[in-house]
Amino acid sequence: MSLVFYDIETTIPPADIIEFGAIVLDRQGLFEQETFSTLIRSDKINNWSIDCNGITREMTKDAPEFAAVADRIFSIMDGRIWAGHNIKSFDNVHLAKAFEKIGRKPPEPLLCVDTLQILRRTFGTRAGDMKMASLGKLFGLGQEQHRAIDDCRMTIEVLKNCSMTMLMEEHAGYCAEEEPCAGEVATPGDSVLDAVNQAMSEKRDIWISYDGGSNPCIPRQIRPEKWVHELRLLEAFCHQSQINKNFTRRKIVEVRNEEWAVSRADDEE
Repeated sequence: MSLVFYDIETTIPPADIIEFGAIVLDRQGLFEQETFSTLIRSDKINNWSIDCNGITREMTKDAPEFAAVADRIFSIMDGRIWAGHNIKSFDNVHLAKAFEKIGRKPPEPLLCVDTLQILRRTFGTRAGDMKMASLGKLFGLGQEQHRAIDDCRMTIEVLKNCSMTMLMEEHAGYCAEEEPCAGEVATPGDSVLDAVNQAMSEKRDIWISYDGGSNPCIPRQIRPEKWVHELRLLEAFCHQSQINKNFTRRKIVEVRNEEWAVSRADDEE
């Protein structure tokens, strides 16, 4: 089963879809299998939408109406895994409405992967609001074009960069931030740091709640071994993964064992 990254551009307010783009990737190898992109004619294009995505009435005057490309869109989307940035609250909604307008049943995903929601949970707020424009700037990918197929490609590249960053942070001692962030410098009364150091000196396991990784804030059992990168990263054996991992200190929100529990919130009170 293939994975399809897709994006739409709409009039403003979003009444009509005026561009659709999709890139189909092999589910296992994640290589590109197929692409499809088309402008779509609409009489609702106004200055607001032109300012947003640059698509004019002149550009779409010879483009098909949505009904003429509905079969192609349905075939590329139905029964596949859908992926895209903010698609659950925007693209999916307006794609379904476009099919309903022409009296057609909309395509349905096997699974829906919204990269905005996933990256907010796992990558934190390193790019501020985590919108595609901010992520593109963070990774040097240029400006978001607000054109369907270009935005699909940028989403794929952003996801690759985020995944590589988190993989190296957890498994290779890599630290993406050159300078310590607020909260990473050791200060008196840092209860999380003290608790980890105590467990390290006693060579005992602790449970941490970690705001990041593949299971954010779900407690995991670790045996802390050492601090690296000036106390920014904790190297520890993770019982869940059965390997050594690196955990960013500022993302450890709680530490506990059978006798006590401390949290980052305790230091902020």
